[in-house]
Amino acid sequence: MERQRGKAGVHVPALFSARTLEKPEREYLLPGADASTKAREERLENAIEPGRYRAVVSGIGGDELLGGPINPLPELADLLVLGKLHRFLKQSVAWCLTERAPILHLVPEVVGFSLKRYSGWNGTSDSDPRWYTQNLLRAFPQQRNRMRRDRIGLLPSCLEGEMMWTSLLETQPHRFPAITVRYEYRYPLLDRELVEFVLRVPPEQIRSPENRRSLMRRAMGAILPTEILERRKKAFPAQANSRLLAEHRVEIESLFRGSRLASLGYIDERKFLSAFSSSNFHQSPVLMRMIGLELWLRNDLVTT
Repeated sequence: MERQRGKAGVHVPALFSARTLEKPEREYLLPGADASTKAREERLENAIEPGRYRAVVSGIGGDELLGGPINPLPELADLLVLGKLHRFLKQSVAWCLTERAPILHLVPEVVGFSLKRYSGWNGTSDSDPRWYTQNLLRAFPQQRNRMRRDRIGLLPSCLEGEMMWTSLLETQPHRFPAITVRYEYRYPLLDRELVEFVLRVPPEQIRSPENRRSLMRRAMGAILPTEILERRKKAFPAQANSRLLAEHRVEIESLFRGSRLASLGYIDERKFLSAFSSSNFHQSPVLMRMIGLELWLRNDLVTT
């Protein structure tokens, strides 16, 4: 991109592997930080301050709306629910050939996906870790009833889209202010007209077995360099979280022995340590939040 624009960008190291998972400095009173947070934020501020930038442009929404992660289940579930069996089998075979997966595995996944979306999922069965306590779940009842109750008549992709949209709202970076400044974030890929347009486009136009990000690649063909346009994969934050958790396993287990969160009745310490020791990091974003809260509670200036 720099070569094509003829202008060098600003490079700031922000690797998850550089996080220390140690208590934050005493003056950092926002939950979610560790000892490396302040230095990381200062590097960013020092890099962008000379440019007098007014806002930070965020790419949130690109993967979710424009075909980033390869997930054929919503499209196939719609075909199954609509009774378009010929189209369903044709698309299933195409996806299986691309992903090199047996169709006998994919079809039960599609059926299970459909049933789960219609069977009363309300944001809890898949997302609530078993080490949450009832005290914590009762404290945030509004978070447990985010899915609509009138599911009948809606396609599985519609219900999946509602879950996706809730996740987007929860991860927008402006909700997590920095220590010395609150950046103004802009979300061009969440522009209302763009979102309404993309949600009306047939799914096979957005992604296909042969071409991930099909619509986006066609739209950006004359703008992006070929190296970026045809890139096959990209890293996702969840993978970085899982690696960080694995590398700091001993320190995290030590941190949660005598947990402040447990003493307040928000988590079950025994179940948390058991789940963590099982190397099951599929809920790594939730684990990272719990670690940040535990570190915050252990700060000497925080009172409970």
